Amino acid sequence: MNMHWGELLTVLAESVTLYKDLLLLGEEKRQALIGADTAMLDAITRREELRILEGTRLEERRAKATAALATHHKLADRKPTLLMLADAADPDTAEQIRSLGAELDTAVKQLVRLNDTNAALIHQALHFVQYNLNLLTRSQAETTYVPTGGRKATGGSAAMILDRKV
Repeated sequence: MNMHWGELLTVLAESVTLYKDLLLLGEEKRQALIGADTAMLDAITRREELRILEGTRLEERRAKATAALATHHKLADRKPTLLMLADAADPDTAEQIRSLGAELDTAVKQLVRLNDTNAALIHQALHFVQYNLNLLTRSQAETTYVPTGGRKATGGSAAMILDRKV
């Protein structure tokens, strides 16, 4: 097997592992969002950032291996898909590429769904915070009647606790 095929398979396997790790982190993030655990959310976000940087390096390696394979096999497309590469590979390598590609596709789709759920949770939390800030910053209308049944003079607005929105 050509060393570029080996590199491509290694990168694909590492990418599958990376996306599965991101799925686990996404689940942890969902739990932190539900529990409103900001310290845990911050720690998870830092871990995600490191994994995303690792993903960038994997993508660079994949692009180099793919370009080398495209050149070596004289593929018309300089950025071939995994299926195009599988068609150019020997049967065993092609099966491995298809299998890893399917695992990667599944993990990415699951991660997209989980990220959508987490985004909705974040949006809800932000809406809740905004609602509470609106309650705190809104000028309260003064009472126009006093307990004895008479009228109270109106004028000016109540003191505000906060004067800004997020």
